[in-house]
Amino acid sequence: MTRHVCFCLVLSLTMLLVPAVLIPLWVKKVKTIESEIKVYVSSQEENALLSELHKAIEFGFILTITLMVSLAISIVTYVRLAIRRKKREMSLSTELVNEAARQLNERTIHELPELNVYHQQQNKETIHELPELVDAYHPRQRDVSVDVIELHSTENLPLKGKKILLIEDDATSVTISQRVITSLGAVTYICRNARESVNYVSKILSEQRDVGPSTPSPPFDFILIDCEKLKTGAFAATVCIRKDLSHYGFRIPIMALTVHSNMEVIAKIQDAEMDYYIPKPLKPELLLEAIDYMEYRKLFRRL
Repeated sequence: MTRHVCFCLVLSLTMLLVPAVLIPLWVKKVKTIESEIKVYVSSQEENALLSELHKAIEFGFILTITLMVSLAISIVTYVRLAIRRKKREMSLSTELVNEAARQLNERTIHELPELNVYHQQQNKETIHELPELVDAYHPRQRDVSVDVIELHSTENLPLKGKKILLIEDDATSVTISQRVITSLGAVTYICRNARESVNYVSKILSEQRDVGPSTPSPPFDFILIDCEKLKTGAFAATVCIRKDLSHYGFRIPIMALTVHSNMEVIAKIQDAEMDYYIPKPLKPELLLEAIDYMEYRKLFRRL
């Protein structure tokens, strides 16, 4: 308990106890003086009693003023305490965002000089990879099979109500990632290859436009895509998904799952405009850290 809270508590108790003790004594004193005035007929004694009565009235007036000042001080203290707590919460949020950004930058800052050169070398290689997935927008290829896994629990889990699309083709990694996501309360949608993910996202967006409300919400809250097994298809798929989402006015955070954070992988992640990358195997604390960073970044982007 802070000293400000203690001060407010003591002041509030004092405001309750002082009137409870002094006001009855003051009322009793005034009544006693009034009764004595009626008994005594001597003008000298009457004047003395009237003087005492005036003093008692002055004491009551001073007591009232004191209580009003105490109440004002208490209110001001409570307001200052609330403002200080709000500023502390905002400062904490800023520190969390800065810390998350710092941790992300630490992973890549030592490789930045080489990335510019590598980007130039990889741009030509990336261009010819995109047509393989761009043709996935063809209507004849829209039939896809997607696993939807949801944990039916009444617990207040951190990701309860969230929808996450997992794009992963390795069975073991799918099992691990799916269990982590589901254990945190989110609904997991699983696509097992890059082409299937592009088809599925395009299909969901098209269906949502046809039958959804006038202001539809994004079909997913986050997208996790493996960058190891899928290799170049993951980055090309990300470009296609981004293009499709942008067409419908959505901006969904896309996070890469990767075993290696070498220069090649980081360069491709940046080229594909992914928002974050998470080391594999996926762990609850790493996923929550990434999502917290995404949420805070979105919050400060609105401010």
